[in-house]
Amino acid sequence: MGLAWAAWCAGERNLTALGKSFGKSPAAVKRNLQKYAAARAAEVSDVDPTAEYLDGLQHDLREALRTYRESENPNAKVGALKLAAQIRKDMAAARGVVTERKAHELTGPEGAPVQIVIAPYEDGDGSGTETDHNPR
Repeated sequence: MGLAWAAWCAGERNLTALGKSFGKSPAAVKRNLQKYAAARAAEVSDVDPTAEYLDGLQHDLREALRTYRESENPNAKVGALKLAAQIRKDMAAARGVVTERKAHELTGPEGAPVQIVIAPYEDGDGSGTETDHNPR
């Protein structure tokens, strides 16, 4: 991965600062970013913001794991592992993997629970034989 692209995906959006980091003019950095983005588009055949998002997440994951490996503070290690787990979950979700299943509760007025009763249909004479009875 190109270094300027990696910095871009990591959130560095200042072309002047990127240019100083790499000894290039802001215009040259912009051209290089555009070239790398075009190469990336060819790589994935129809690049969209998801490619940039995933590259940024990969960078963040590498940094979280580096922090975990290099840190001597146990709290920093735990935090880095939690962040790495969340990033992996975000990467999976960006690729369309279902990462959570949630139940949605039905509520009535003022948040009161709703009771659903399933009862057999009864027609006019109480026999319950009509299924499509819709009087007008």
